[in-house]
Amino acid sequence: MVSLAVKKDGLHSNTLRDLAFWYPEIPKASLHLNDDCFTAKGSSTIRYRPLCWTMFGGHKGEYLRSLTWISVTFIGQEASGIEFRYNSTVPDECRWLGRYEGLESATERAYAIDGPGGEIIDSISVYLRPASDNREGVIVSLKVRT
Repeated sequence: MVSLAVKKDGLHSNTLRDLAFWYPEIPKASLHLNDDCFTAKGSSTIRYRPLCWTMFGGHKGEYLRSLTWISVTFIGQEASGIEFRYNSTVPDECRWLGRYEGLESATERAYAIDGPGGEIIDSISVYLRPASDNREGVIVSLKVRT
């Protein structure tokens, strides 16, 4: 059985949420995506390069006080995944982003965060290097500000 849906009003949405390929799923409407500043919007909608996302701190930061480690996995000089470790049980969707294990050539850099002691992440900056294969860039470092 095949199902097909057609938008009745014929209007097209140009939002990143509606146009891009997402992994593990399309983010809920409550997650602000900042479409205006997303530089890869065009290419993320025309080829299969899914946008990955996670709610590492939980809804409204409810798990930030339980965060104890951030572990970044690198393949060569490129970050391929991030694992967020907690001292309590949190949903899987708050624990990982990208590919974080399973490759022998991967290296891991882990950083302690004292969420239980009151250290809270204020911002994360991502630094990209242009890629050689027409991708928008690859993550080469992260700056976490607490």
